[in-house]
Amino acid sequence: MAFALGCSTPTYINIPEQDGDLARGNPNADDVRDLMVAAIEATVEHEMLDGVFEVILPQGSNQQTYQHVVFEVGGGAITPDTLRDETVPIVRVAAIRVRNRHGRTRSTCHPAP
Repeated sequence: MAFALGCSTPTYINIPEQDGDLARGNPNADDVRDLMVAAIEATVEHEMLDGVFEVILPQGSNQQTYQHVVFEVGGGAITPDTLRDETVPIVRVAAIRVRNRHGRTRSTCHPAP
């Protein structure tokens, strides 16, 4: 999913980080959290998910980031450590790339087994 980003956004982000890269790679930064929220919301809308789904964020995301993203997404979004009685679909943020004012996030939806 591609997103046109505003003027105050970072100019260079790679998540996951790449060896020798000078780009920022912190998944816990406020602006990155906002990008993940937008990516998850777009995926949920595209996949027409209704009900509970698990959110998986990039490696290095801390509990505060998970709580922020799940709260902002709302609806049926839950963290991986949420207890449940049955399997649920998974929405995973796999990658974030921002170059200047243009960004891309890759998120995927996996149906419940």
